[in-house]
Amino acid sequence: VVSLDYRLAPEHRFPTASNDAWDALQWLATHANSLGADSARLAVGGDSAGGTLAAVNAILARDAGLPLALQLLFYPGTTPYQDTAAHARYGQGLILEAAGIDWFFDNYLPTRAQREDWRFAPLLAAEHEGLAPAWIGLAECDPLADDGILYADCLRAARVPVALEIYRGVTHEFIKMGRVLPEARQAHADAAQALRQAFCLSPEQAQHATHGAVDGPMPELHLGDWAQLGADATQLRMAVFVQEQGIAPELEIDALDAQ
Repeated sequence: VVSLDYRLAPEHRFPTASNDAWDALQWLATHANSLGADSARLAVGGDSAGGTLAAVNAILARDAGLPLALQLLFYPGTTPYQDTAAHARYGQGLILEAAGIDWFFDNYLPTRAQREDWRFAPLLAAEHEGLAPAWIGLAECDPLADDGILYADCLRAARVPVALEIYRGVTHEFIKMGRVLPEARQAHADAAQALRQAFCLSPEQAQHATHGAVDGPMPELHLGDWAQLGADATQLRMAVFVQEQGIAPELEIDALDAQ
C-alpha cells in the first residue's frame, strides 16, 4: 500500500492535490519493482476526496497509456455542485454537513468556475470509455451517495465494468469505524475481494505475496525523486508500508482515504 500525503488547501489550492496524486502514481509505476511491488498490478483507491483523486487518476492513467487493474472508490465526490437529492436529504445532522462541504470547497477552489473542471468533478470528463474497472462502495445516508451512483451509471454507459455496493444505514466515513460497525468490516472484506479479483490472486496467493513481497528492510524513498516530476519535495511526502494482513477478507482498514 502506498499512501500519499498530498498538499492541502488553503495553502495549496486546486489543482495541486490532483497534480500531486498523479505525480505519485507516475512515480510508483516507474519505481514499483524497487519497492517489492508488481508494476503490472497497480490499482488506485480512496474515500471521499481521496476517491475523487483516485477517479481522476484513473482518467489520467488511461490518457497516458498506464494500465490500472482497478479504481476502488469509497463514496467519491464526482459532481460540480451539491444539488443532488442525497445532498438535500442527508446534508444536515450527520457527519458530513452542507456547511462543512461549502467550507471545504471555498478553501479548495479559487473560483466557482473551477467546479466544472473534470479534475474536481470527474463526472464531467469528456470521455469515460477505456477506464479501469471500478468498484464503488457507498454509504446510504451520505450527501455523496448520489455522486457515486451517477458515476457508476456514467461508467457503465461507457462500457466500463462496475461493481456498486451501497451499505445501508451508515453515513460518510463509515469505513473508518470497523471496530464498531459490521457494515464497515463487510466493506473492508468486499474491497479486499475486489482487489484480489482485479489482481487475479487467490486468497492464498495474496497472503503469500504480501508476506513475501519485500525481503529485508523497505527501500528508502528519496523525496528528491519528486522534483523530477515537477512536484515540491519539501511539501510532498510519501509513506510506504506493508500491511501484514495483506489483501485478506479480515483486513481492517482504519483510514483508506488520502484526506
